[in-house]
Amino acid sequence: MTNIQSATLLLAAVTVVASLSGCSPAVSSACGDAMQSAEYESVQDDAALLATLTACPTAAEWITAIKQHPGAGIYTDYEDGRAESMLDSACIRAITAPACIDASKQGILTFDLDDPRLTELQG
Repeated sequence: MTNIQSATLLLAAVTVVASLSGCSPAVSSACGDAMQSAEYESVQDDAALLATLTACPTAAEWITAIKQHPGAGIYTDYEDGRAESMLDSACIRAITAPACIDASKQGILTFDLDDPRLTELQG
């Protein structure tokens, strides 16, 4: 077995173990900083929360970040279902954000990003 084959096998094993253990993805500094900023914003001003949808490149990272900074949303804590519901609600106002596009691909959203009724909800 070559070193490359060994490394590939090891990476596959680590990926399987991580998925089986329910490990959350790492949160980038841009995503974490944006979520922390949103945590300190007024609940009535959702601009900071909407900015997290661009700062966090994937739905999984956004969900992990809101769990780490629950004050960014409307709840005091988040389990996966509640975080996905919050992401779904936020994405209605930011359909072109990376986290929302990824959430759509993952089947998390309860609407289609090309739904023409969404344009009236855009800020």
